[in-house]
Amino acid sequence: MIFILLCTKAWGFEKSNLILKINSIETLIFKFEQTIEEKTETGSCLLKYPLLINCSYNDSLKKNLISNGKTLAVIQRRYKKIFYYKLKKTPLNFLLDKNSIISYIHQNEPIFSNDNATFKISDKKDNQLIIKFDKENLNLKGWETIDSYGKKVNFEIFDIKTNEKIDKEKFKVPSEEDL
Repeated sequence: MIFILLCTKAWGFEKSNLILKINSIETLIFKFEQTIEEKTETGSCLLKYPLLINCSYNDSLKKNLISNGKTLAVIQRRYKKIFYYKLKKTPLNFLLDKNSIISYIHQNEPIFSNDNATFKISDKKDNQLIIKFDKENLNLKGWETIDSYGKKVNFEIFDIKTNEKIDKEKFKVPSEEDL
């Protein structure tokens, strides 16, 4: 019983440090590796709290994923096509809102595995999101979710830079005429 209390108390300290770290982050710039089923894609992202992200994929479609805070656009520049989604209806809505993440961490305990502290989040619409943090340095390591086709998406991030200046124009969702 004492051992369990000590572990909880020790993690509680780290949990408060994780919350402090997340709270101090305004922007993230990182590279990523995304795996959906057997297909792996790479690229880089700019993330600006709240709710803004721009990811460029290193693929033949010249794919971009951009959120302007309301709309999530998946852009295939090669084919000059854009698929629009309401950000609120995607798991990314939670991930891009650090206040929601902090609130969730306050109220829940992580699951530990390997070098990760993970938080499993489900919303009323059955969107699921697993957010992974490094247990030691508390850096965001990535996330897992299910895409709109029911496929598991594993998104791992690395080479992270925090609080770099990012021009808000990077999060402008284009129209197909702009491609």
